[in-house]
This record gives sequence, structure tokens and C-alpha cells, in this order.
Amino acid sequence: MQIVMNQEQNCNPNPCVNDGVCEEGQNEWQFWYSHRCVCPLGWAGPFCEVDIDECIDNNSCLNGADCVDQPPPANDYACECAPGWEGLHCEHNIDECLKFPCQNGATCTDSVNHLDYTCTCAPGFTGDNCEIK
Repeated sequence: MQIVMNQEQNCNPNPCVNDGVCEEGQNEWQFWYSHRCVCPLGWAGPFCEVDIDECIDNNSCLNGADCVDQPPPANDYACECAPGWEGLHCEHNIDECLKFPCQNGATCTDSVNHLDYTCTCAPGFTGDNCEIK
């Protein structure tokens, strides 16, 4: 929560936007009557008019993912995962072998950090997926 003092107006009418709460009072030196806007999460500025980019302070996206600031009222971010990754923060490597691409008894090995796999063919078979006899 950000609290900002402003000496130019008081709370009638409420100068705060985006559900900011206006509080009236005197400043600490007691020279003038003023207000402050108490901004809800995700907003800042003297009148709560600035949408905070959550990617700047809270970016937890991993493995080359792009952080995308979500528009209000979400006040959150989302990760757009690079190929081969999934999860809320793109923390899980997708195991391409789970799709059973290798044929004819071949062994599949997932390539970490890549959208790829390798098939080790059984004797007598060839091809990327060991599909050729």
C-alpha cells in the first residue's frame, strides 16, 4: 500500500481514483490541511492513477519465459513459457517422451531445455522415431 500526501485539495470530492481511499488530516508540520490517498494493491501515484507493472518487482518467470503484466483489476503477472516449458512460472520441463514418439521398442530420451527428444532404436530399425525397418 502506498500513501502519498497532497496539499492541493481535500477529500470532497474524493480525488483518489481506482478505489483509492482519501484520508484528510494535517501534515506533520501542521501548516496546512491536506489529504492523502491510500492506494489499493497494484496502484500508486498521488491519486492512485499509476498501474504498477508487477513484472518489474515480482517477476518469477523462469527458463526464458516472458513476463506479461496483467491489466487491472488483476494486479498480477503471467508467464508466457518458452517452447519445452510449462507451469505457473515455467518451472517444469515438458517431457516430449510422454507422447510416445519412438516406435518399435526404441528408448526415448528427453532433451532438457529443448523442445526435442532422441530415440535410441532397437536393432534393425532406423529413422528419427525408429519407424523404418
